[in-house]
Amino acid sequence: MDKNLSISFKARDIFFGNRYRSLINYNNVNTRWTNEYESRRFTLGVTYKFGNSKMKTARDRDTGSSSEEKRM
Repeated sequence: MDKNLSISFKARDIFFGNRYRSLINYNNVNTRWTNEYESRRFTLGVTYKFGNSKMKTARDRDTGSSSEEKRM
């Protein structure tokens, strides 16, 4: 496979376990509720790096002033 191409897949809460249930008993009033919302998420990511990957970064390059700094 091409070294510049990167593919990722992410999954979140695949078993749909993010549910909230409650039972409240207060002054002879019983309240029961369930809160469910869609929390399952699937993400597919594709990244491709363009350009010359063999170029030196700015930190690796020598400049004219760097040779002057080394003399001191």
